[in-house]
Amino acid sequence: MTVFVYPHRTPSCSDFYFEPSMTNDYLGQPKISNWSLEDAYKASLPDFRKVLENVKLGNKHKYITVKAYFKTLPAKTYPCMPDWHTDCTMDPWHNSKPDVNHLFTFGANCFTKFLDCEAAIDLVNSDALVADYKKAIHNWIQTNNPTVFTIKPGYIWTYDRFAIHAPNIGTGNRFFLRVTESDIVRPISPK
Repeated sequence: MTVFVYPHRTPSCSDFYFEPSMTNDYLGQPKISNWSLEDAYKASLPDFRKVLENVKLGNKHKYITVKAYFKTLPAKTYPCMPDWHTDCTMDPWHNSKPDVNHLFTFGANCFTKFLDCEAAIDLVNSDALVADYKKAIHNWIQTNNPTVFTIKPGYIWTYDRFAIHAPNIGTGNRFFLRVTESDIVRPISPK
């Protein structure tokens, strides 16, 4: 085991604020998973486009990908992977430039929470499975009961590879959009 110190990384908040109407018209929004920014923009409904137009990209990475959806969550459901995790890669030693993520969520009261402290976590070597990283992070959180920061809806939040986060349980309609700047996550073509 090797200790990796995840630095204290509170996501930064943009000045942009938007309150989507959250109507069932959004059910026409295609589920977008790691599409290019151009393909995602073309396929998206106007409110999703409005958010995309307000993401401030750093343009320091090879690839820009978009994940977006609108869905109705049954009562007390996780909107995505329920575990504490990092995006793009769980491997903090990955030799690529750290990714940058821009997250916008609205509705369903299931807003993402981030660790609001430094975290020195015992991890296995860099060939470890994602499940091993998640288990190590989970165990550290259970043992240390760290402070967390929950993002406010309607804003674009920017964070990097080292920002450990998890969703809250929610109910109802959820508008989700994440733009990722990365050297490892490549865009895929829409089907």
